[in-house]
Amino acid sequence: MRTKDSICFLCQSEKATQENSHILPKFIANSVLGASNAKKGVIIDPGTADKAPTYIQDTDKEDYLLCPSCESYFSILERYIANHFHNILRDSKESNRFKESKLETFIIKECLNINPIIFRLFIYSLIWRCSISSGIFSDFHLDSEEEELLRATLVKYKSISQKDFIEKVKNDKSIIIIPFVMITAQTFNDKTGNITGTWGEWKNPYHLFLNEYLLIFSFDKNDKQACFNGANNIDNSNIKILFFTKEFWSSYQKEYLLLIAEIAKGVLKEKGLAPWVTKKNAK
Repeated sequence: MRTKDSICFLCQSEKATQENSHILPKFIANSVLGASNAKKGVIIDPGTADKAPTYIQDTDKEDYLLCPSCESYFSILERYIANHFHNILRDSKESNRFKESKLETFIIKECLNINPIIFRLFIYSLIWRCSISSGIFSDFHLDSEEEELLRATLVKYKSISQKDFIEKVKNDKSIIIIPFVMITAQTFNDKTGNITGTWGEWKNPYHLFLNEYLLIFSFDKNDKQACFNGANNIDNSNIKILFFTKEFWSSYQKEYLLLIAEIAKGVLKEKGLAPWVTKKNAK
């Protein structure tokens, strides 16, 4: 078990005294819980499908993963992405910050005013934090070499201020390139219907469901990753975001939930257990 005397996962030099580290930034995760006066989410675990679901009112947090300076570094990353990307992505007043094109029935937005290295480091930080987490992403683990590659890359750019950070990444072309696709919906029927989680068996490409976003990435070349064509971020050019229609987004999530349901059925059958049902459904 991690304690305040454990060594920081990221820098591997300072003590990991930081408490309540969010695995996902609040600006990404919070909307899935609903309005602030009625925040509520449900944990779906195929291994406990015989028991009543667990409800949560906050996004995943853990103690003693990072030292305070590494936590501060991730906060710098998050503020930049929140202000330059997430908060303005669908704001018509900020449309000049994006170049829009169509790919069949989907839309691709190219981010014109975002440093692609900073965005890439933010993506790497999400992947890395999910991999070291013991919470809702506990079944998601990168290979040790992949995890170390991300850790070493993130530490290389560690900074104490946003000004220092931006200066450090300025004109830097040496960052390791891991192809990724960032997907979201053009609009949402209901953000509380989104998913935060993963399925650990999917590797290269890995899939991370991050509420309003789906992140697909690979550490090696493969046809599945390459099929995203113009939406695949494979170099240091401007970051591209793929937008599904809300109907396609919902169907994609439904397929994932059906897969989880099938896995749960298999687990229950193996254990000789029956699925949990509400009193209402039991009648």
